[in-house]
Amino acid sequence: MAHYFPKPAPLSPRAGAVERRNKKDKKYKGVDVNKSFYYLWFEYLKRSDKYKLACENNGKGMTKLYKDFGNLHSDQYTGELGFWEWWTEKDKNDQLRGERLFGIKGHTVEGFATNDELLESKDQIESGEVKVIILPTNVTRSTIERRLAKLLKQLVLNPTEVTARYHPSNLKVDVNSLEKCLKAYDMRLEGKTNVEIGAVFIFEDAQKVLKDADLKNKCNVGAYRLIKKAEANIKAVESGMFGVGH
Repeated sequence: MAHYFPKPAPLSPRAGAVERRNKKDKKYKGVDVNKSFYYLWFEYLKRSDKYKLACENNGKGMTKLYKDFGNLHSDQYTGELGFWEWWTEKDKNDQLRGERLFGIKGHTVEGFATNDELLESKDQIESGEVKVIILPTNVTRSTIERRLAKLLKQLVLNPTEVTARYHPSNLKVDVNSLEKCLKAYDMRLEGKTNVEIGAVFIFEDAQKVLKDADLKNKCNVGAYRLIKKAEANIKAVESGMFGVGH
């Protein structure tokens, strides 16, 4: 059964895959890795000192999270290609890690089901969770539309919210904002001051900012907020959540 994701799934960053996407006229469903909500989740968890310590001790203290996410500080999980290797690793049931952690198994209405998909859905069909409609192709479109309209009136729905194992805390979260917060946080780790960090985000020279009280205050406040949001999300990912404070 297919999986779908609450936020756009990452696309392969491997050179060949990127070239194919650029050459073809086909619209790929997903986003580049560096613009992926899930890549940022991966990176934020890497910034957690608590999780890093757990990785150094085979998951001790964070067993559940470690069992799912693994040792993110392994050399093989460096950069975008490292993330892709992590995302596409298969478990003993041959399921991709990305699908297992962040995907929602379910049916979509984007196309017609194949025989294999129907067989996979046998239990859901028998329980009534999923309904199957047979559409003949030797009748007019208007006839099918009338029949579908009649069936939809008879259909009893029981809408329930389905969530992924690790679900975004806020589906409206701005990925660009999360990326900006992480950048500010990393600059602070490098020893940059709030003025230097803030100047980067308002596209001003740090020396000019130091001479202007208003700009200096703007940079201080802006950088402080970005770093606090980053810290809030680092704390959140330690508990299996992400996308807070936005």
